[in-house]
Amino acid sequence: MPIVVYTSEQLKDEKPDGIVSNWLPEKKYKDVPFFSTSLFYSDWNNEELVQFIDGLADMKNSL
Repeated sequence: MPIVVYTSEQLKDEKPDGIVSNWLPEKKYKDVPFFSTSLFYSDWNNEELVQFIDGLADMKNSL
């Protein structure tokens, strides 16, 4: 399954598959995987990025 990215305004109280943000999410999202935006400022090569995204998709599919 693909990973879809939404802004918080687009969620309309739905629970996301994951959160990428500069700030910690609200307590109601405490069981949703959280990733700091600083993670994406790292020096990724293409293979590492593909592995990371595939790992997120696998984690989502196992839930």
